[in-house]
Amino acid sequence: MTRVEPTADGFRVVGADGRAIELAWADVVAVSAYAVDAIVHVVRHLDFALVDGSAIEVSAQVDGWEVVLDGIACHLAVQVADVAAAIGSLSPDGDVQTVALAR
Repeated sequence: MTRVEPTADGFRVVGADGRAIELAWADVVAVSAYAVDAIVHVVRHLDFALVDGSAIEVSAQVDGWEVVLDGIACHLAVQVADVAAAIGSLSPDGDVQTVALAR
């Protein structure tokens, strides 16, 4: 199973195969959230737009999801009253919600 681990300046996404991608909070331009209907349940995702033009997507189904939510609140300019509540309220195939921007 994919998991998220905190690092000194961001977090690491580790796949089931052990390969990892690291993200530094300083490299984040914006964080957007959306929901997808996965037939038996709704899957929520965060999309991290980075300064180099790339993006990293993290699903709410990963172990350590809370690490990501806590980091957004601590390191970025949050654009919603409650990050977890805003993400939880998204409906499948609805609008993409901007959750946070770089400070």
